[in-house]
Amino acid sequence: MIEAELGRALITGMGMSVVLQPQMSLLTGQVLAAEALSRWDHPELGPISAADFVPAAHRLGMDRMLFLRVVDRVIEVLQRMHAEDIAVPIAINASSSTLCSRDLPTLLEKRVAQAGLPARLVKIELTEDEPVNDWLALSSVLNLLRVRGFELAMDDFGAGIASMRLFSAMPFTELKIDRDFIVHMHREAASRAVVAAAIEMGRVLGRRVVAEGVETEEQLQLLIRMGCERFQGWLFAPALPPRQLAEQWLQRLSLIHISEPTRRYAI
Repeated sequence: MIEAELGRALITGMGMSVVLQPQMSLLTGQVLAAEALSRWDHPELGPISAADFVPAAHRLGMDRMLFLRVVDRVIEVLQRMHAEDIAVPIAINASSSTLCSRDLPTLLEKRVAQAGLPARLVKIELTEDEPVNDWLALSSVLNLLRVRGFELAMDDFGAGIASMRLFSAMPFTELKIDRDFIVHMHREAASRAVVAAAIEMGRVLGRRVVAEGVETEEQLQLLIRMGCERFQGWLFAPALPPRQLAEQWLQRLSLIHISEPTRRYAI
C-alpha cells in the first residue's frame, strides 16, 4: 500500500515535507549548516517512516523524483530564511544513480536561480546505499555542480567499500563520517581508526569533516581530541522543523556581537 500511495505523493507533493538536522561548530556553538530529512504524512495512514518509504522509492525507481521533491521543499525553506536574513546551507541526500543524470546540474541551477538564491546554500550529499555503476558520469555531474557553485558532501564515509576511492577522486567539499563508527569508536579500535583516518584525510585534502550521530559527551570529547570540529547529532539537537531551526539560529545570533551593518549572516 505504501508503494501504491508513494507515487501519488511524490507527483502531487501532498504530505511531503522536510525536517532539518543542525550541524554545529565546536568553536562557536553556531549552526553552520543543516541536513534535510524527508518526511511523509499520509492523510489516512498517518506518518510513514523514511526507513520505509525511501527504500520503497528506490525499489520503484523513484529516487530522482523523491530527490527533486526534497529539492523543492528545501528551496521553499531557504527562501523563507533568506527573507529573514538567514543564510544557512542545507544538504540534500542523493543516490549515485540520481547524480549520474547529466541534466541535473542545469536543472538545479535553474531552480535555485529562479528562487533568487545563491547555489552555495544548496549542498548535495552523495549517499552510499548503492554502488556507483558509472564513475565517469558521476564525476562529470559532480564537477559541473561544483563549477556552478554547489557544495558537495560525501555521506556515511566508511560505510561503503568505495568510500576512500570516491572521496579522493571526486570534487567533494565535505566528508561526513558514518554514525556507526562514531557509536562504536570507544569500544572498537577498528572504528576509532576509521574515524581518525577520515579526520586526517580531510585535513590533508583541505576538506571539511563532520561527525554524524554524536549522541554522548564521551563521543564528543574523543572527537575533540582527535581534531574534529563539526558535529551533527542528538547531543546538540534533534531534527527540527524549519521554523524552529530558524528561531534557534536567530537566538544564537542575538548573543553574538554583530558588526556587519547589513545583518546578512552567510556561512
